[in-house]
Amino acid sequence: MKKILNALFLTLLAVFTFSSCSDVPAPYDILGEGDVPGLTGGGTKEDPYNIETAQKKQDGSIAWVQGYIVGCVDGEGKAIATESKFEAPFTIASNILIADTPNETNYKNCIPVQLVGGSDVRTALNLKDNAGNLGKVVMIYGSLEKYFGVAGLKSATAAVLDGTEIGEGGSEQPSGSLIELLDATNPVNQVVNTFDEAEKDKDYLKEGYVNFAEVGGRTWRGKPHEGNGLIQATAYGSKQPSVISWFVTPAVNVAQMEVKKVTFDCISAYYKEGTKLEVYFLEKNGNELNQTLLNVGTLPQDADGYSEPVTLTGDLTAIGDKVGFIGFKYIGSEAASGTYQIDNLYVGVEATENPEPSPGPEPEENSVFVETFGETVKTNTNVADFTGWDNKNLKFEVANSKCNIRAKAHMTDANRTEQTKVNSIWFPAGNDHSFTISGIDASKYSKFIVKYELGANVFNQGTSIDLNVLKVLLNDVEVTAASKVVSNDNKDANVFFDMQVEIDVQGTANSTLKFSATGADNTMGLLLYNVRLIGVTGDSEEPGLGEADGTEEHPYSVADVIAFNSTKKGPYYVKAYIVGSANGSMDKIQTSDFSRDTNIVIADQQNEADKSKLVPVQLPSGAIRTEWGLKANPGKLGKQVLIQANLENYFSVPGLKSPTSIVEVAK
Repeated sequence: MKKILNALFLTLLAVFTFSSCSDVPAPYDILGEGDVPGLTGGGTKEDPYNIETAQKKQDGSIAWVQGYIVGCVDGEGKAIATESKFEAPFTIASNILIADTPNETNYKNCIPVQLVGGSDVRTALNLKDNAGNLGKVVMIYGSLEKYFGVAGLKSATAAVLDGTEIGEGGSEQPSGSLIELLDATNPVNQVVNTFDEAEKDKDYLKEGYVNFAEVGGRTWRGKPHEGNGLIQATAYGSKQPSVISWFVTPAVNVAQMEVKKVTFDCISAYYKEGTKLEVYFLEKNGNELNQTLLNVGTLPQDADGYSEPVTLTGDLTAIGDKVGFIGFKYIGSEAASGTYQIDNLYVGVEATENPEPSPGPEPEENSVFVETFGETVKTNTNVADFTGWDNKNLKFEVANSKCNIRAKAHMTDANRTEQTKVNSIWFPAGNDHSFTISGIDASKYSKFIVKYELGANVFNQGTSIDLNVLKVLLNDVEVTAASKVVSNDNKDANVFFDMQVEIDVQGTANSTLKFSATGADNTMGLLLYNVRLIGVTGDSEEPGLGEADGTEEHPYSVADVIAFNSTKKGPYYVKAYIVGSANGSMDKIQTSDFSRDTNIVIADQQNEADKSKLVPVQLPSGAIRTEWGLKANPGKLGKQVLIQANLENYFSVPGLKSPTSIVEVAK
């Protein structure tokens, strides 16, 4: 037996030695762009990556990954190193961990998978609701990129579990042909698309448009940059001998166009010989698709990084009175792996025109000035070079030239589909920025309201920011606006929200208004529009505050506390209803089965559930906690109370701390 084992050992040793020598790369066996050594599998549905391969190939590409469901990151802090959990019960549904073996308990050998809220994939795979999935084999289709700070799989759109297909997408190529996807029954006379809603690294899908991978499995995907929406096609990292990707507009009726042309902005990146972008007029003729190549001018071909946007135009006059489509055809390959991006698409209308211009803001009483930053620019413009200000007598400056002027669709909370553009001041994320307006004659007033519209670049899944990170200063007196959190989950990307602050400061004949944000606070990028400075006269009622002054006779409301946003401390009196308790954070409001007595949550209305209208109240140890803590006194829920306390941030939101008294209001 020993002889047999020894023989086997020597044989294996010889094989290993021979293999090791023969696997040394030849001098010209050099990895190409996007290649990763040691990959197994092709990332397709038929040949998915395993966990080890997925950990190596973290390049943002979209692929299938197969593994065993072994747990999830299950904790408030969502720290994968300390809060990975590998056995039931599970409390979080937003992610799972998959591994190459069914009993893996080391997070370093796992891939965390993001389960997008509201998706079929989350519904079917999350362990909170499907504990029986633990240990099962699953295939998941998503983006290979970091999640929880480690190699992960994000934005999962499709999966296969127990032989059942889950979700949509995941096929290497849409079924059918391009002609089958085109619908010419309801043509329009113009198309305008600024791609502001394009989501990073996701297929751009919009009603009426066709996004089709003819060859090579690549589609047009969102690639927003510094707050500007774009879509792009690329063959980078595809390892395909041919890639052909179509992006096609809704049907257009050329006969009804006021302007018979197509105009768009084009950007190239890392151009490689053979990469092409062609623009066609496509006409359905029975079962055939007639393709007329349009001359749109010279495309950029930058090989080092990204080019500047180039505006290209194609004449549709020669098309005649036809109904058809404008089709953008990207052509590339593993060798011709360059990228093309398109933006600001106008068909049948001049690119400088707004098809349905919206009225400008109306002047307000005691208005010192209104600034909407003038006529919309065609390209991003440095503040120092811009001359189209509404108030040409004022001086406009930025501390960092990256803080510039750009035209954005004026989407608001009331109209999230608006495509009419307005100029905005762009504060890029990650750097300290300020925008200053000086030379303002505000000498008539000693109190002011500053109103403005503000949006944020929350394009990526799971991102959010509080718009009050942009501080307002008038004559060096700084104030902070009330909290307004915007998020990708709520589809708030680049939506403009109304903001305002009040400032008590003596105006002068040469006053200065400044907006500023630190790089640490501004994590997403901000867009500022429609700045208004309004003077408050002595006999004017304070907007939103009524007669309240924080005294026992005229106590503040919860709305007042939120509006002050801890800019006043006190102590002051506040009158409100007890609506619950925060279980560790304002994201976990309890209205029964209370876990703690350390705080209560108040609102202006009984049974209020909107978190933006709630204020937490600290209950320090002692008589107040003993009497008002809801764990010990659940019957206090719903009571109207008068609280004397300091107006200070609590749980990172406007709140009340160090209360000196809480009394029930007699009915």
